[in-house]
Amino acid sequence: MKSMKKLITSIILFVSFSQCIYSQEYAVYSSNKQKTILTVSPEKVLVWFVPNLTEDRKKQTLAKISLNGLLASNDEMPHTRILSLKEDKTADDAIRLVKDLLKEESVLYASPVLVGPEGTSLGGLTNELIVKLKKTTSLAFLEQLAKAKNIEKIVQYEYDPLVYILTINKHSSTHTLDLSNQFLETGKFEFAHPNYHLFIKTATSDPYFNLQWNVKNTGQVVNLITGTVGEDIKVEQAWNISTGSGINLAVIYNGSFISSTPNSQNIDQVEWQSLSSSVYVSQSGITATAYLSNGCVGGIANMRVRVRNICGLWSDWRMFTVNVCSNSGFRFVYSPNPTSDILDITAVPTEENKNLTIAAKVDFEAKLLDQDGKVVREGKNQNKEKKISFDVKGLKEGTYYLHILYGKEIEKHQIIISKSASTN
Repeated sequence: MKSMKKLITSIILFVSFSQCIYSQEYAVYSSNKQKTILTVSPEKVLVWFVPNLTEDRKKQTLAKISLNGLLASNDEMPHTRILSLKEDKTADDAIRLVKDLLKEESVLYASPVLVGPEGTSLGGLTNELIVKLKKTTSLAFLEQLAKAKNIEKIVQYEYDPLVYILTINKHSSTHTLDLSNQFLETGKFEFAHPNYHLFIKTATSDPYFNLQWNVKNTGQVVNLITGTVGEDIKVEQAWNISTGSGINLAVIYNGSFISSTPNSQNIDQVEWQSLSSSVYVSQSGITATAYLSNGCVGGIANMRVRVRNICGLWSDWRMFTVNVCSNSGFRFVYSPNPTSDILDITAVPTEENKNLTIAAKVDFEAKLLDQDGKVVREGKNQNKEKKISFDVKGLKEGTYYLHILYGKEIEKHQIIISKSASTN
């Protein structure tokens, strides 16, 4: 009878403890014993469904808990939902909702949303814990500790033999945040922390950020060695883009010359496309030239452009129209730009008409204007020559405007005269 009483007591204690695995406040300790206080948000919880679950089953599960004050469900990933609670709910309500979710067979795991000291929603806990052994800690110690903590699975990280990912059962009597603190208390680990599900606007706090040349090099001295200012991966700039800074794209069109004007420091690639079958686009970075196929008359052409930032994210397509000149299968190439000596303007066949004979007649003239609109150089091609050359030595440095006149049509381009071309 006595042994039965002990068994019943143990069961009661276990059930009581398992119902209290979440509280409204958590103390998180780092490997250098710094403490951060996180609290439970009354606004949202996270839920992960088991793989291959149908959308109908997910909806049925969420419908069962709607009486708990669920306001909305937003998709974030295929098997993840962010559940929003009504305004009158508290952190305790969020915790109760998590407990109800954990009872569902269709739910792999659930977690409250955690809030940092500054009041920002950081994300939630998953059922995974990431640890790194000290060089003096054996795998056997980890396995023994994991067994004592009812860890369900241990997987070695592919790129570091000392790092392991531990998985707990959703019915565990503790969660990965408590476990990470318990693992650190042993003194056997370089680090131990939950595999957090972080929201995209979250930036982790790294106390060694200013000591890392590769992320931000200000010329700081590390280990008696001075870094080189600016030789880093511009991580702060990338963070700014990934936390919601949109890609602003404008399109400037003048004649058949088109240019996008994004912030070039953030742009990695620009892609131009013609949506009109009779128009060909020659592109180079943030500029592109639209011209017609042979035999086509001038008119309105539909175009689009998009840009990719340094994080690899593409903007939406920006649609626009241009009035493209008819040039009988020729386009004009001007080089070099910037220039410090000679500027050449050459008529060349379009890509579709590159087999045009050299004897094909093309008459055009070109003018170079300063910013006041004054013509500083001009000329016409002579004797079927397909090139005009301007000597720009002696011109003041700055931006000039090249006008190419072909029949009744005109092309306009910006030309940069560099310092070495200026005598002033």
